Amino acid sequence: MDRRKTNRFFGGAQIAGAAAMSFMHGAQDGQKFIGVLFLGIAFAGGHNSVSGMEIPVWLMLLCSIVMAVGTSIGGEKIIKSVGMNMVKLERYQGFSADLAGAICLLYSSLMGVPVSTTHTKTSAIMGVGAVKRVSAINFGVVKDMMLTWIFTFPGCGLISFCMAKYLCTYLDNRRNTNVKKQDDYYFDNFMKCAEYSCKAAYLLKEILTEFQPEEISKKMEEIHEIERQADTQRHEITDKLAKAFITPIEREDIIALSHHIDDVTDKIEEVLIRVYINNVQEMCQEVFLMLDVVIECCEELQTLLKEFKNFKHSKELKPSIIRMNTLEEKEDELFISSMRKLHVEEQDVRNIIAWREIYTYLEKCADACEHVADIVGSVAMKNS
Repeated sequence: MDRRKTNRFFGGAQIAGAAAMSFMHGAQDGQKFIGVLFLGIAFAGGHNSVSGMEIPVWLMLLCSIVMAVGTSIGGEKIIKSVGMNMVKLERYQGFSADLAGAICLLYSSLMGVPVSTTHTKTSAIMGVGAVKRVSAINFGVVKDMMLTWIFTFPGCGLISFCMAKYLCTYLDNRRNTNVKKQDDYYFDNFMKCAEYSCKAAYLLKEILTEFQPEEISKKMEEIHEIERQADTQRHEITDKLAKAFITPIEREDIIALSHHIDDVTDKIEEVLIRVYINNVQEMCQEVFLMLDVVIECCEELQTLLKEFKNFKHSKELKPSIIRMNTLEEKEDELFISSMRKLHVEEQDVRNIIAWREIYTYLEKCADACEHVADIVGSVAMKNS
């Protein structure tokens, strides 16, 4: 057979074989790189796994470009060691090694088994080199490569352990300094939300004590401004939460707490709205009795949230929750007695409807405070 023709044929075939080998190199090693980076992206985005996520195109392009650049820069020495120093290859041998390596990698990829492309290709080259005679293989180079492979496992493991240990210590130190401020942000804003509830309760007491029916619409604007400020405070918490990577308590608990604290202010505003809607012309004693309990609940809410900041070590948190439950029970008793008196003594149906709504919303104010206390107790139990 004409050697020039065979060299010409295998010269072209070797290009195809090298292309197949490069493709399978991407199918194996490229997927490992993408997998590690994709997992990092998922963790950085707050996901616990990559389930249901799609690999972004830019990540695939990035890995392809980086692998190509790395091969072109550092591949020459490796090619010289494996393809020239270890075995003197002819064109047909190079094609055979490429084809054998590509087939093995294709089978492994289809089976979902991660293997080393370097080990596969080196073994294929050694195989074709031993066709003529085993002595054609430079076992000195083989020994150096095998020793490198052996020491790579513990070496890389040790380096990665040291890096992870250092980064873990570094991040812990950063977290102790920076995350403390982030943690305080949520607890401080919980207390600010509770302050708005107290302001609304004090203002409601002032309006009803100095009750002037013709001024109610104006007073509603004042209490609505407090409610609007409370809403703004709650939105700030949720906006901060959306950008936060680490939170002092579970995200669901932060959302629930901010919602229920804001709900206290909403319910207090609703009391005045019901007074206005029902065109109440004079106050009754039962309203003030129930409102005083609501004010006590709001003040206890401030105490509770102040202790919540240090819930893992606070000794006053549990007694505060108990006091809140007691106040809510007191409000329930006042609600029942007030409703009973209303239906027994009042003859005007319109007044019955009006005061039923007002009493109901006053009782809901106490309920909203107790809901906050229940969430605080649940969070403290889960994180103790």
